[in-house]
Amino acid sequence: MLLGYLIGRLKTLSDSAGISESDVLYIVEAILGLSKTEMLLQPDYHVSIDDLDTILAAFERLKDNEPPQYITGKAPFFNLELSVAPGVLIPRPETEGLVELVLSRIEGAFRVLDVGTGSGAIAIALKSLQPSLVVDAIDISQAALNTAKLNAEASKTDISFYLGDLFPENQRMYDVIVSNPPYISAWEMQQLDARVKDYEPREALFGGEDGLDIYRSLLSEGVKHLNPNGFMALEHGASQRADIIAIAQKCGWGKIEAHEDLQGRDRYLLLSLAR
Repeated sequence: MLLGYLIGRLKTLSDSAGISESDVLYIVEAILGLSKTEMLLQPDYHVSIDDLDTILAAFERLKDNEPPQYITGKAPFFNLELSVAPGVLIPRPETEGLVELVLSRIEGAFRVLDVGTGSGAIAIALKSLQPSLVVDAIDISQAALNTAKLNAEASKTDISFYLGDLFPENQRMYDVIVSNPPYISAWEMQQLDARVKDYEPREALFGGEDGLDIYRSLLSEGVKHLNPNGFMALEHGASQRADIIAIAQKCGWGKIEAHEDLQGRDRYLLLSLAR
């Protein structure tokens, strides 16, 4: 079957099934190993029977609301292609902004801890983009750590991984603590799209009744693990900023900077102990 005809047919089917065109193109790109530009320029590309069967099977999985990243086993993050699987949170574009924010404030052999590393996206991106960093990463999920280690090996980044909740037991002090913690509230969990709620790991999404449980722990315990001139960088939900700042102030954080994502939504906080 010719690629141009296949894509046209899949677009028609996706419209009737309520599947986004971008998701369909995502799986076709991954299965054929072609970029969007290459697919556009090669409508006469011959799709083999085996590839066609794989694409159609993947399309059926899309109809069941399965995320395309789990179908292909891959997710982009910066210039990386990370492996992902059920049980591991799919990295979001918004989190790239958190990495950029951290990189704008550090240089040299800073020691960084990524809390709740998941696929390893933040830790690996930081180390890849600034190799002089000394990066540790921790997660409570062994499945997530297994995936993060594979991603670190594939990207040839030297990162120390730890299994545990929030902070390693090594009592190490850090110049930067960075985290995109679970921050979905109980009410928001009920409103999530089925592809997120039904497939992505609940422990990487749910942040307690109000979504702030992990922030309370991070901000109260983080002061014990941060060097005097260090800072903490956090991603958060668009409506949570004021509540997190109030928690931080009660925990003794002296300087708090608020930043927005590319869509202008409240998204990141930089916190330090010194005023």
